[in-house]
Amino acid sequence: VKSKASVSNIKDPYDIAILTKTFQPKELNQRIGIVNKILKDSGHKSIADITSKNVKTYLDKAKLSPTKKIKGIDPNTTSNIKLIFQGLIDEGYLTKNPMTAKMQRAYTSEYNELMAAEKKPLPELKTWYSKIPQIKKTMKNDKNFIKGMEIIESTPIRTEELNALRGRHIVFH
Repeated sequence: VKSKASVSNIKDPYDIAILTKTFQPKELNQRIGIVNKILKDSGHKSIADITSKNVKTYLDKAKLSPTKKIKGIDPNTTSNIKLIFQGLIDEGYLTKNPMTAKMQRAYTSEYNELMAAEKKPLPELKTWYSKIPQIKKTMKNDKNFIKGMEIIESTPIRTEELNALRGRHIVFH
């Protein structure tokens, strides 16, 4: 596993054995961190003891984290939980997945709604087009814009090079 912190709460030798037997190291590194956090939050000693209630409690607490910009659970997180437990079920180590499809859909739906609300709508074209005369007027009075256009028209300079130019780079003849 990539770091000891990502598995610091998984101490049961049986859990360690079934995880390393069931998953490739890369997949385990990618997905195990969230299960480790749920195990710590639940107070259980083994992954097999984690219940749907433990998962829900942890995710509901995580949503309220002051460091989260969007107060929802990223679908990658719920997917990682479901995939770890589903892998253990497929190998016969567990009988029930604590991250149910219904829970996963609910968290994903909530996250998508929060993301949609967070996006700022683009201005309507009518509003944008009404501002064109104002933009043209501003551009006509902007000496830097005019000088930039003169440079573009008179030399084979690319816009990336032009954007990097500063006043000290330009010599007037």
